[in-house]
Amino acid sequence: MMKPLAVELIVVALVALSANAAEPPLTWEECVRLTAKNNPSLAAASANVEAATSAISIERSVLLPQLSANASSMLSGPGDETTRYGAALGVEQLLFSGGGKQAAVRSAMAGLESQLAVLSGSRSDVTYALRSAFVDLLYAKERVELLATIEARRADNLELVELRYESGREHKGSVASSKASLFDAQVQGVQSTRSVSVNRQILARRMGLASLPAESIVEGTLTQVSPPEETDFETIAREAPTYLESQASLARAEAQFSEARSGYWPEVSLVGSVGHFGDEDSFAEDYWSTGVKLSIPIWSGGQTRHEVSKAKAFLRAADADAARVLDERVRLLVSAKQTFLDAVDDVEVQTKYAEAAEIRAEISRQQYEGGLLSFENWILIEDDLISKNEQLLNARRSALMAEAAWWQATGYEAFSQTNPRLGDKQ
Repeated sequence: MMKPLAVELIVVALVALSANAAEPPLTWEECVRLTAKNNPSLAAASANVEAATSAISIERSVLLPQLSANASSMLSGPGDETTRYGAALGVEQLLFSGGGKQAAVRSAMAGLESQLAVLSGSRSDVTYALRSAFVDLLYAKERVELLATIEARRADNLELVELRYESGREHKGSVASSKASLFDAQVQGVQSTRSVSVNRQILARRMGLASLPAESIVEGTLTQVSPPEETDFETIAREAPTYLESQASLARAEAQFSEARSGYWPEVSLVGSVGHFGDEDSFAEDYWSTGVKLSIPIWSGGQTRHEVSKAKAFLRAADADAARVLDERVRLLVSAKQTFLDAVDDVEVQTKYAEAAEIRAEISRQQYEGGLLSFENWILIEDDLISKNEQLLNARRSALMAEAAWWQATGYEAFSQTNPRLGDKQ
C-alpha cells in the first residue's frame, strides 16, 4: 500500500506538471502573438486608424442631404397678446462648392493612408524591439551554458595545476593564476544568470506584459541566418512605411491646396422646407418653400489668398520631403544590408577560429601534461580558446541583431504572416 507522504508528493508533482503544461513555451511566434494582443504602441496606432476612418465619414456627410427640424413659440404684442406656434422640416443639398468639400474628403482619405503607414511603421518598430529583446534573452541563456562549460574547464585546469604543484613541477603563481581564472568564471556565471532574469523582464515589457510567469520557458537558439542575395533597394524603399507616410502627406497637401482654392468659388445649395403654424386655437396652417441658395465670396480681407499661398508652400515642402525620405530609405537599406552581410561573414570566420582553437587547446593540454609546454604558454592557449568561443557567441548574436535591423529597414512586420519586401515567410 502506498504511503500517504508518497501519494502527496505524486499529487504535488502532477499539479506542477499540469501548471507547466497550461503555460505554452515562449517561442518567437508566441511572443509575436502576445505582443499583437498586449502592446500599447500597437493599440494606440490602431485607434488612430479608427479615428482617421471616422474623419472620412465626417467629411463625406457634408456632401449628403442635410435634414433638420425646428419648432417655435412666439408671443407678440402690444395690445392683444398672441402666441404663435410653428414647426418645420428643412432639407439642404450642396450642389457646388468649387471642389472644396470633395477636396476635404480626399484630405481625410490621405489622413487615413498616413495613419495606416504610421501603424505599419509602429508594427515594424515593435517587431525590431521585440526581436532584439528575444535575441538578447537567447544570448543570455546560451552565455550561461557557455560559462558553465568554461567554469568546468577552469576547474579541471586548476586540478591539473595543483597536481603538478604537489609533485614539484609547478610553482605557487601558476596555482594562484588558475584559482583567479576559476573565480572569474564563477562570477561571470552569476552575472550571466542575473542577466537572464533582467532580459526576461525586458522581453515581457516589449510584449506589453508586466512580467513573464516564473514557469514559462523561452524556446529558441541563436540560429544561423542568411541575408537576401539580390535586392532592389529603390522598390523596397518605396514600400517602407516612412515613404508611404510621406506620400500620404503629399496627397493630403494636394487636397488642402485644392480646398484652399475653392474659397474663390461660390457655393450653391438646393434648399426646401415644409411646416405648420398657428395659434392656440388652430395649428392647421401649412406652408412650404423651395429654392436655390447661392453664396458668393466677395472680400475676406485677403484670407483666401493667404490660405492658398500657405497651402501651396506646404505642397512644395511635402513634395521635397517625399524625395528626401526616399533617398534616406535607400541609404539606410544599403547600409543595413552591408552590416547584415558582414555579420553573417563574421560568424563563419569566428566558427573557423573556434574550431582551430579547440584543436590547438587539445594538443597543448597533452603537451602540458607531458611537461613539453610551460604553464605560461599553455594558459595563453586555454584563454584563447575561451575567448574564441565567447567571440563566436557574440558573432551569432550580432548576426541576428543585424537581421532584425534589416527587417526594420525594409519595414517588415512580424504581425503579418508574410513579408512581401523580403519575398519569403519568416
